[in-house]
Amino acid sequence: SSGINAESQSVLFFFSGVTASGPAIASDGIAATLTCRLSDVSASMKLAMTSGAVKWKGGDISGDVSVTTSEYTLTSGDYNTALLTQVDTFVISTAVLARLSGGRQVFTCVLTVDASDMSSDTHSMTVISPVIQLNPSISSGKATGESFTLT
Repeated sequence: SSGINAESQSVLFFFSGVTASGPAIASDGIAATLTCRLSDVSASMKLAMTSGAVKWKGGDISGDVSVTTSEYTLTSGDYNTALLTQVDTFVISTAVLARLSGGRQVFTCVLTVDASDMSSDTHSMTVISPVIQLNPSISSGKATGESFTLT
């Protein structure tokens, strides 16, 4: 019979790291998108990664989120064979942000292979609940209908 003798083959699994990023400030009225960048992921490592290889923890998540739910949307990015990278996205719904409003939240992206946590990175953001008044005060220097930036 033919086949590959696993003992005589060496498979190189490597990656250099995980980087979580996203907005520093998020409004509870707009869903927030965080990203998890996997860097220098070997082709053999990518093959070993199954769906749900990237999971998120933190905020008010009980346990972790590795699949799309009614409150969180996870999207696995395409693997870039030239750069050996993959960028996954994690969208946090307005319902979750409303619960978290008024404070700093820390979310952690975790790369999992064969049920083992391989690497992780955290991202902090502050969730705010902006109030926009129809008639801004004279001291704001803004006139009704004028655009402005939330900070």
